[in-house]
Amino acid sequence: MNTEQNLIGAVYADHILMEPLTERDCLVHKRPLLFYCKNDAECVCNSCTTEKHHSHTLLSLDQAQVTIKEDLKIDIERLQEEICSIKQDDLKRSEADVKAQVIELKRRLSKKYNDRKKQLEEDEEYILRLIDEEGLRTLSRIKSYSETLTKEQERIILIDQEAQSLDQGDPLSFIQNSKPLLSRLSEAQDVTDVDKSAFTLNLSADSHLIQKRLNRSGKRPLMFLDPKTANFYFILSDDHRAVTLAEEEQSYPSNPERFTDYYQVFSCEAISSGSHCWDAESDGNQWGMGIAYGSIKRKGQYSWFGETTHSWCLYLSADSVVFWHDNERTDKPLIPSQSRIRVQLDYESGIVSFHHVTDSLTLLHSFYSSFTEPVFPAFCCYSSSLKLLN
Repeated sequence: MNTEQNLIGAVYADHILMEPLTERDCLVHKRPLLFYCKNDAECVCNSCTTEKHHSHTLLSLDQAQVTIKEDLKIDIERLQEEICSIKQDDLKRSEADVKAQVIELKRRLSKKYNDRKKQLEEDEEYILRLIDEEGLRTLSRIKSYSETLTKEQERIILIDQEAQSLDQGDPLSFIQNSKPLLSRLSEAQDVTDVDKSAFTLNLSADSHLIQKRLNRSGKRPLMFLDPKTANFYFILSDDHRAVTLAEEEQSYPSNPERFTDYYQVFSCEAISSGSHCWDAESDGNQWGMGIAYGSIKRKGQYSWFGETTHSWCLYLSADSVVFWHDNERTDKPLIPSQSRIRVQLDYESGIVSFHHVTDSLTLLHSFYSSFTEPVFPAFCCYSSSLKLLN
C-alpha cells in the first residue's frame, strides 16, 4: 500500500494542488455555470440569464477571467504605488516637519527662558520635555505606520502570487477563488486611507500645562478702558475699569476709533511683546472678552469681534460658551455666564488662552496664531455691566 501511495505521489508531484470545487452547477437550476454576471459579480447558468440576470451584463467565463485578472493587476499596481508614494513622500515630509517643529519650539522657548531667573529654569526644562515627548510620540506613530505599510506591501505581493497561481487553473476556478483575493485587497485600501494629521506635532493636550508654567511669570497689565473706543451706549466708571450698558446714547464726541455698531471697547494699552494676563467678570448674562488688532474696523459687520482674522474672542451667555475667530465658531461646554474669565497672552508664541477662574484655573480654549501687529485687550457687554479685576 505504501508503494502504491509513493507511485501516485510521484505521478502528481509537479501538479498544482487546488481546493475542491463544489459549485460548478447553478444552485437554483442545477445546470452548469457558463456565464459571469458583472452586475452581481457571480457565475450563472443559461436559465439564470433569462430570469434574474436577463438585463445584466453577461460575460463568458473566459472573458470574465481576463477582466478579473486585469482588475486584480490594476488594483495591485495602484495600491503598491500608493504605499510607495506614502512612504517616500508623505512620511518623510511629516517626519521632517515634526523634527523641524520640535527644534523651532525648543529654540523659541529657550530664548524666552534664557532671560529669566533660576525659578523659571525648572519651567523651561519641564516644557521642553513635554515637547520632546510629544515629538517622540508623533515620530513613533510615523514609524509604526511605516512598518505597517511595509507589511501590507508584503501582503499584496503574496496576493499577487496567489492570483498568478490561480491563473494556472480553469476559468471557473479562477473566478470563484478570486473573490477572497479581491476582499483582501479591499482591506489593504484601509491602510492607505489614513488621517495625515496623526503625523503632525500636536501640543493642544499639553497647552494648559504649558500655560500654567508661563502664568507664574505672566505680566498683569494695569489697564484702563479707553473712552475713545467705547460704544455710545457705554458708561465708563471714574477709574475707567468698569463699563455699564445704558438705555440711551451718551453724548460722546464722534471719532474714528469709536465702535459704533456693536457694544464694544478696547483697553488703552496695546501689547506687542511678552506674556500678559488679565481678568474680567460681568453681573449680566451676555458679554465677552478677547484681543483684537488696532486696525480692526470700528463700524459695520467686520467690526464685530471674531468676524475676521483681526480678532479672537470669547462670548458668554446663559445658554452658550462660544469662541470666535475669522468668522468660525467653536462651542464649548456651559459655564455660568456670571463667571470670572482670565485671558493669557504669549505674544511671541502666538498663543492666547481663556480660563475659567474659580479656586483654580480651568482652560476653556486656546488660539494659535502668528501676530503681525500689536493687539489690544477687547471687551463687549450686551447686558448690565462688566469690570476689570486685579
